Amino acid sequence: MADVSRRRLTTGLAWSVPVIAVGAAAPAFAASRCIPQIGLNSQVKYNWGTWVQGRDTPTNQVLTLERTYILVRGLHQSVDVQSAKITYYVERRNGQTSRGPGIFYLGNQTASVPALQDQGPGDTPGWSGPSKTPVNNLAATSANNLANVVYTQSAGTTFVAPWSWSMTFSWDLNPTKTNVIEGEPTPQVCRSVDTSRIGGQNLSNPMTTLPYVVTYSDVLAIEPGSADRNFHVRADISVTLSDGTTLQQQGAGNWWIR
Repeated sequence: MADVSRRRLTTGLAWSVPVIAVGAAAPAFAASRCIPQIGLNSQVKYNWGTWVQGRDTPTNQVLTLERTYILVRGLHQSVDVQSAKITYYVERRNGQTSRGPGIFYLGNQTASVPALQDQGPGDTPGWSGPSKTPVNNLAATSANNLANVVYTQSAGTTFVAPWSWSMTFSWDLNPTKTNVIEGEPTPQVCRSVDTSRIGGQNLSNPMTTLPYVVTYSDVLAIEPGSADRNFHVRADISVTLSDGTTLQQQGAGNWWIR
């Protein structure tokens, strides 16, 4: 039977005062009550394909990222969001005949998506839907052979994967089309900006309306309940503001897919 897993440890938007990059300019809102915070909303799903008891049969497995956006709140009225970046770290499956744990890298021979090398919005493999050009200067990159990446496995515990791979999506935003979803741009009220709504039609971040999909063809099926049937995913986010401040949040999203 086909089986889709979607387990995340961080539900909804996990808010915290993010790290401000060293050397950043002094925020324009420093003397106000506006303190910027960033949070990530994202869904990670994995279809494990079809497993037939007693048979060592191949199957297709599918990784899907969707409903992804960064929400920036606590912005002073004089500050805009200029750019945003999300990096996903994924526990890697090792060995072409391995069932797990982990999943294969994008560039694996079974994957529908090759390694990403600064593809722009018009040529980034994996986007689905009618449009691939909804953002300014989208860049998509990936990396393999990342050793000892740390994931949050459950409340208070972490897991260190021997090997992982990553994919990074970054894009520029148009401040003139910023959609203020909380408050008014006045000195007395702080603003919130949803990166998925900048641009007018929820297309500034294509992952909001156009899922990112990777299909792995003819991989070995994994029996439900097997210890090999799991992998970890971590998402780090960063946002650059118009005053030069960079806000960063490591582990903004954590998933243990089983």
